[in-house]
Amino acid sequence: MRFVSFSASVVLTLAAVLTACSDSPAPSSTCASTQDCPFGQLCSVQTRQCVPEPAQGVFGRFSCTAHASAPQMEVGGTDVVANLDGHRYVLATGTTCLITDHYLVVTVHEVTGDLSDHQLGFVVDIAKISPGAPYQLFDTQSTQPYAIVDSGALTRGANFDVIGVITGGSLTFDQVPQLEQTVSGTIDAGLRVYSPPATVVCDDGLSGHTDCNQCLDDANAPGGCCEAQIQACADSTACSDLVSCFGGCAGDDACLDGCYATHAEGTPIFKAWSSCETGDASAGTVGACGALCN
Repeated sequence: MRFVSFSASVVLTLAAVLTACSDSPAPSSTCASTQDCPFGQLCSVQTRQCVPEPAQGVFGRFSCTAHASAPQMEVGGTDVVANLDGHRYVLATGTTCLITDHYLVVTVHEVTGDLSDHQLGFVVDIAKISPGAPYQLFDTQSTQPYAIVDSGALTRGANFDVIGVITGGSLTFDQVPQLEQTVSGTIDAGLRVYSPPATVVCDDGLSGHTDCNQCLDDANAPGGCCEAQIQACADSTACSDLVSCFGGCAGDDACLDGCYATHAEGTPIFKAWSSCETGDASAGTVGACGALCN
């Protein structure tokens, strides 16, 4: 049984990206912003030249005021364009910037007035920002690519359904972000189409996987077959305390038994989660991942 941490999901829409290519076509004209460039071209901040848009990525400038709580969108402040799988997204309606703990969440928006609104968000560690220096972004390879530090995602609609994920690239900030001050910079990164995890089956012991950890991650993810059980444990103080107690046992059976005794109220909730993940030997079940993990 592997213990997973859990916390309330803070769905913050994420980021934008494109990989630079050494054989990119030559720039065509000078510019101050992307609005000065022909359709299909963007303004490079470094060279002040119009360059072709990335075929599969995101590029552009952003600027907004950083706030400490759910900010309203500021109109304008972005000329970011994203291309993904033959579709072009002009994320130039507005921006939001949120500072929470020591992280900065920037979102650029395309608002069309219907369900096809799009957002590109990214999350960065403020302590790692050096003005003028590239801040590296990475592909998380996560089955839950929401609010992942040093990465981001392209989302659609009010439910922020993920359609694209950053594959790598960089951000360049003009200043170190501070509350109630302007944050500005450039994003230049790659995008890939997001493929949601396969539906997890809760009683075959494998769930279509070959790796125990990946199987457990998918079973416990939103939409996974153990989602209700892990949430029930997260919502129960007794179950949460039981899991915390296990963390100090290092596999010692006497210690584990003591945890069960001390947090008896949480035991049935925890065992329901454990049985969903890896089955119940006394009942002859294997759960979602028991054939891989037991």
